[in-house]
Order: sequence, then structure tokens, then C-alpha cells
Amino acid sequence: MRIATLLYSIAIAAIPISVASKFLLGLTGTTWIDPTLLLALAALLVLVPHWGDFLTGDLRLVAAGTAVLFLVSLVCAISGVLLRPPSSLYAALREPIRLWLNLSWFLVSCWFLIYRPRVILRCSIFAVTFGLGAGVYLYLVALGAAPAPGPVISYTRAYFIRQTIWFNGFPIPRMGGLFFEAPPFGLFMFSMLIVLSFTREDGRHPKWTACGITFAVLGMLLSLADQVLLAGTVGLFSSLPNLGKKRPGIVWPLAIAATVAIFAFEFQSISEKGVSSTTGIVTRINGSSVGERSFHLHYGLSLLQAEPAATLLGIGPGRYGEYASETGFFADTVNMQTSEVELLVEWGAIGLAAWAALLACVMARAWEVHGVLGLGLVLGLILADSFQANWKHEAVFLAIAALCTQRSTVAELPNPIGVAYE
Repeated sequence: MRIATLLYSIAIAAIPISVASKFLLGLTGTTWIDPTLLLALAALLVLVPHWGDFLTGDLRLVAAGTAVLFLVSLVCAISGVLLRPPSSLYAALREPIRLWLNLSWFLVSCWFLIYRPRVILRCSIFAVTFGLGAGVYLYLVALGAAPAPGPVISYTRAYFIRQTIWFNGFPIPRMGGLFFEAPPFGLFMFSMLIVLSFTREDGRHPKWTACGITFAVLGMLLSLADQVLLAGTVGLFSSLPNLGKKRPGIVWPLAIAATVAIFAFEFQSISEKGVSSTTGIVTRINGSSVGERSFHLHYGLSLLQAEPAATLLGIGPGRYGEYASETGFFADTVNMQTSEVELLVEWGAIGLAAWAALLACVMARAWEVHGVLGLGLVLGLILADSFQANWKHEAVFLAIAALCTQRSTVAELPNPIGVAYE
């Protein structure tokens, strides 16, 4: 227990350490694996004496769901290999393995949420604080207000150029922290906001928890990611029935004002993207997220039309880039950037149906445990994660686990690390 708790604690703290870290360290050619996934797998293996817990209660359903996804992903990967032999085994199994590691992370997170939720609360506060602090520091480095090694300075300045948006002629840099882009940073903050909200305890670390929640909200806003801001709006409205009971005279006006401001920003942002997307798919394809996603949508569906055998089980998880690279517009590592369409193309109708069924179970469970608020937050997570470059994010799986699990009715297991957490 002591080793498992230590490994899992570090795994949560390491969630904001993402792929941008290798560029900051000058390790551009290195294959990156998120440390959270490796640490979580190690923690799950160390928990072998407690694996019997996954055959009882809520954890039994969690284990069954992850087993279904594992089997379906494996079948779809084999189908993709038979349809088009890959250049290497790594190319065929890269994304399935990433999913399997996330499923291991999901399993061990559900266990800790039931038996050791305080570990998750404390480490989540640290993760959010560290993520926001890294974003602020990189801001200062780009502006020349903080010292940093050469690779860090070069990366931050290049990041500012490609992640700055223009609002009525005024440049606004979007915060990305140690993530490669701003949207996954905002998704991380939104997910951790959910985790902190449902692991907090009355009378235990109230000030630190309040700071963590504040930092998460601030990170969401500074990311200026369209999908994350819209997801936050959905979450805000789903929480109004609960918040309105406490301070109805203040909550509703603030919610309306925040919603108007967010939708005004989104209208401006989407309008500019729409104008950019009409300038031509070839010349502006990498500068317009709308045009690029539209291209992937049509090209992905055309693959299913050209390969009817892929309709049921898809072309293989993570294999879309191999096909898209033949157009000459993209590298073979590109993703479709629309999760539902990606699942249809890479997993086929059977794979998409499996995901839809499991998400329906997640929604039903969130409704059972948290009511309207739980359902709204699940919908917000789906919205925020549907338009990412890659939807397999550890923070999202942790947030879903937090929405679908309840703390055990028995006393929390003794803390094996002692004063390190007390």
C-alpha cells in the first residue's frame, strides 16, 4: 500500500507534465510517454493483493467496462492490420497501447477514489498549482522577464507565435503550460476542476481546496480554448440548481453575465475561423482549425466508402494518419481532431457503438450519483474532449472516474505514508 500510494500520488502530480516538456529539454527526437501513465501502471501492479476489490461493488462494473474496451480495441487493431499491413508493429499498436495505459490509470483511479480519496484531493491541488505555475513561468520567459535555458526560450517564443489569437486586432496569447497547445491545457484544468469539486471534504483543507478550484478556473479561462469554455458554460448551468439554493440573488446574475461574455467571445472566434476556412483548404489548411477538421471529416468518410470492409471494425485505432499522409498535406502522425468521427473511421460502427454504450452507462451512473450536475459535467467533458488533437488525456479519465464512483461506506484505509499526507 505504501508503494502504491506513493506511485499514484506522483502520477497525479505529474499529469501537467506533457509532451511539450521534451521540447523544453531539447529532446525533440525522443518518443514521449506521459509519466502519469507509466506510474499508474506500476501502482496498479503493486496493488495486486487488492485486485479482488475489482470483482465487487462498483469496481466490478468498472473492470467489466475497461475489459470490453480493451477487447474491442484489440479486435479493431487486428482488423486494421489485415486491411492494410503497417510499416511496423509499433505503428499498429501505438494508439491501442496508449488507450490501454489510460484504462489502467482509470482502474487504479477508481480504486483510490473509493478507498483513498484524500490522496487524490491533495495531489490534485498540487497538480493544478504546478500546471498553472508552469504556464505563468513560460509566459514570463517568452516576455524576457524570467531566466531560462536556450531551448526553453526558443520554444516559448515559437509557442507564442503559433498560439496567439487576435481579438479585434489585439493579440492574446493562450496559456498552454507544459502541453503542446492551449486546448489540452484548458481540458486538463476543466477536468481537475471536476476532480477537486467531488473529492473535497467539509472542514479538511478548505483554503487549499478553494485555491485549487480557483486556479483550475483561472487556467480554463487563460487557455481561451473554444471547446473548453463552452464545456465550462454547460457545467456552470448544470450547477445552478445547487448553487442557486444557497445564494439565488448573486449566482444567477453572475452566471448570466459569464455566459454572455463567453458566447460573445465564441461568436467572434468562430466567425474569424469561418472566414479563414473559406480561403482554401490547401493554402490555409494548417492555419484554420475549421478547414482542417472539415477536410479530415470528408476524407475520413471517403476512406470508409473506398474500403467497405472497414465499415464494421474501422481502419485501425491510430492508423488514420497513414492514409492522410498520402494526400501530401499532413504527416503520418496527424489525427482527425473530431473524436466521434475518428472513432467511426478507426474503430468502425461496432467500435463506435461500444463507446456510445459505455458513455451512456457513464451518464446514467453520473445521474444516479450527482443528478443534473453529474450529467451536465459528463456532457461538458465530452464536448471539451471531442475536438482535441488527441482525446486520450489522463485528466479526462480521472474526471470521469470522479463522477462515477462513490467513496466506500467503510472507513478510509489507514494512511501508509503517515505524516507525509497528514
